[in-house]
Amino acid sequence: MKTIVTAMLLAALGLMMTSDLTAAPIVKKLVTPMLIVPEPEPMPEPMPMPAPQSPPRLGVQGFAKQGGGFQITSILDGYPAQDAQLEPRDVILQMNNKIVRTNNDVNLFLDEAQQNGGTLTMLVLNHRDQAYYEISAEIVSVKLFNATANANGQQQPKKLQLKNVKVKKAK
Repeated sequence: MKTIVTAMLLAALGLMMTSDLTAAPIVKKLVTPMLIVPEPEPMPEPMPMPAPQSPPRLGVQGFAKQGGGFQITSILDGYPAQDAQLEPRDVILQMNNKIVRTNNDVNLFLDEAQQNGGTLTMLVLNHRDQAYYEISAEIVSVKLFNATANANGQQQPKKLQLKNVKVKKAK
């Protein structure tokens, strides 16, 4: 009986009694269950980012019309479009004798006009009387003072203005 009590006490302590009645550690065979983890699915390809749109330097927002032209939906305050007397629902058909086909054409043709002497011409369909108008103007780049840019030694931002704007009905 003493042997049984001793064996139980040793088992509680994690030991076992050997044949020569000494204590030895109990060796337990640990079985680790096998966990099958499926392969992770490959990450989907990232969606391509849309091409960044140029800021509205002329100050018009809108969309390219099928077949050509840029339908103006709004005019931004303080931008050259106000100088050119453009209004929402007008359609810019041409800039410097080039047909406007995409949203980016407006800024592209404006930049080209600025680099090629600074004169902008536009053919615009007016929404009020459905008449075509030729608008011509000189493009002037005006430096804006930005205290933060100045303090950081950065280039001062520039804003475009139109001067000597002439609007006449197209023939």
